[in-house]
Amino acid sequence: VSNTGSTGRGTNVPGDGDFDYIFRIHQSIITDPGRFATLSSQLLSAIVMDQNSEQRSGRRPEDIRTKHVHVDGLEDEVDVDITFVPRTDKVTYATEDSIKDYLSNFEGEERAQVVKNIIAAKKLFKAHECYKPRHAGGKDEETGKSLAQGGLGGVGGGNWILQNGGSLTAAARSFLEAAGVYGQPDAEPVPLEVFVSRYPIWDLGANHMAEENGRYPHDNFTANNLDADGYKKIIGALREFLGES
Repeated sequence: VSNTGSTGRGTNVPGDGDFDYIFRIHQSIITDPGRFATLSSQLLSAIVMDQNSEQRSGRRPEDIRTKHVHVDGLEDEVDVDITFVPRTDKVTYATEDSIKDYLSNFEGEERAQVVKNIIAAKKLFKAHECYKPRHAGGKDEETGKSLAQGGLGGVGGGNWILQNGGSLTAAARSFLEAAGVYGQPDAEPVPLEVFVSRYPIWDLGANHMAEENGRYPHDNFTANNLDADGYKKIIGALREFLGES
């Protein structure tokens, strides 16, 4: 069982109770619909739902996607997602492992500041509606709008901050420099495809879904997550953050 969400790393926005887990299970269970359904049902029985709760479909029928539910030991309602993938004999150095290793380079107050910078980036992009990646599924509960925003996403944004020394200011400057607009409030950014070629943000860990989907395991968050609208909004958000707008 891997805790893949930001709550496990302490980099979630306060009050955002979103718990994401990967369960690696034996192939004999995945290929046995009865056993697989029983396992999923047993896990789901530990989650308490009320009139505000919602259950959605996942990649597999057995995947668990819930919103506004309750679990023992927590007072507030939370979202719980559980995704099942096949267990293999390979040792996987996953996305969450690489981020934890990044964070282990910082201690005490320095680590606390890095975490604050990651959370600040999330808040900034959420405020400017350029947080979720272009492939995000689902719709906003209140507005009905698609959750896809063409942004870096939570993991992508975290890697972006960490690959810039843990500083949102340094990350913002490097992003705008690659876009060709840093220090030039009236300049037009380079096209997205040019920016992507200049500014990869690599996931040093492996995506849990990559092998099953036949993809390269290490995501490039700029190439995979951004779209033209999200790119434009990120530039606007970072210009405002740096006081250039």
